[in-house]
Amino acid sequence: MQMKTRMKGQRALQIASLTVALVMAPLAQATLYVYRGPSGEKMVTNIPQTGNGYKLLGKEETVDKISPWVGRKGPAAAAAPLFTAIGKPYKRKWVDSSEYDAYIRNTAAKYDVEPALVKAVIQVESNFDPDAVSRAGARGLMQLMPGTAAMYSLGANQSFNPYKNIEAGIKHLAYLKGLFPNNAEFVIAAYNAGENNVVKYNGIPPFPETVDYVKKVKSSHNIFKRVFF
Repeated sequence: MQMKTRMKGQRALQIASLTVALVMAPLAQATLYVYRGPSGEKMVTNIPQTGNGYKLLGKEETVDKISPWVGRKGPAAAAAPLFTAIGKPYKRKWVDSSEYDAYIRNTAAKYDVEPALVKAVIQVESNFDPDAVSRAGARGLMQLMPGTAAMYSLGANQSFNPYKNIEAGIKHLAYLKGLFPNNAEFVIAAYNAGENNVVKYNGIPPFPETVDYVKKVKSSHNIFKRVFF
């Protein structure tokens, strides 16, 4: 009983802290650059790179009224070729969606997250493209924003490692599940729009992209629950 009371108190403190952060969050503006590195690796950064073999693929101006590690990511990368390279659109490669199944199952079990939900999120976020980059700078299979990746000690280039990306994404789902227990819709909405916005609106934020995102993930989740567990 004492343990449950302590856990409820911790969750209340977390949500209260989020509410305070939302009120105090400054307006942030930045330019995100996407580069191809000298060894073929992809890097997203807010610091322009010159020389050393870095080739600029694209850039995007971002404005966010929320703290840099939470908030709206914009439309999922799977919805459109959101980053345009110089001279030609960004192209995704085809990926076998079963390629990471065993890893998803094992890692999801480790963090007490439903495997079918993880796979549904990946499908909607990136359509299983480990190199996907969104207009807002979210990267990899689970479309991690740089600040979110940093929460789980994932460096900029590591976000394109599919296994590290999946593990960090699952850890984030577990974190959101702790904030919004027994409420999958809130967890899904927070993954897209940020936990601050879910707290602010006490539900799914009224952003068209988030409302659509929740519907898509729930639809995929219902399918994967029958075939992936």
